[in-house]
Amino acid sequence: VIQSADGASKDEKYSRISMKSSPASGSILEGAKLSKESALAKNALETAANKSLAQALVLVANSDANPMFKLLLEKKIFDAFRKSEIESGFAFSKAMRERAKKVDSLSKDLEMCSWIFAMPNRVNFVENELYREPFADPMPEAEAAMLKARQSAENPMALAGYADFEGKVLKKSGDEKVYGLNIGGEFSEITEIKKPAKFTPLFANPKD
Repeated sequence: VIQSADGASKDEKYSRISMKSSPASGSILEGAKLSKESALAKNALETAANKSLAQALVLVANSDANPMFKLLLEKKIFDAFRKSEIESGFAFSKAMRERAKKVDSLSKDLEMCSWIFAMPNRVNFVENELYREPFADPMPEAEAAMLKARQSAENPMALAGYADFEGKVLKKSGDEKVYGLNIGGEFSEITEIKKPAKFTPLFANPKD
């Protein structure tokens, strides 16, 4: 297949290549029409350049192209996100971080052309792991977290106490809300339901 840089084909004659022990996969282009995968890569590149990486990610995840090819593109997009985790919003989106971790795991041995020869069972597994449900735009979550971080920087919390070796809250004054690491390792409001981790410092917002 001969294609130009923008993906347009220069020849309408195509053939499939099959390898021993691997079934031929993919589709033959007809009438010089781009395959779903070629069109998706082109659209994702344009979306990332002209709009945002997040919109390119949503475009890829919710397309109907080959799951292995989508996985490959997602890996490339997440690599771009991680080049500037703060500025891109990646560091502030739990949904993106969790998805990136799963994409990294599923694409360990995936290369530029190897997705074409992925066995059906692997394709189905990736489909079920990543593409059963639509992927929502992660930027509202990231932007909300970024705003909260800015507000916290402008109004820093004050030390309000700590938890002892049994996780019991000590030196808490009044009924103010206190925050610290819970036993799950996440920073959150400490309540009777969310127990503090041992020896974690506890903080309170002066305006509470």
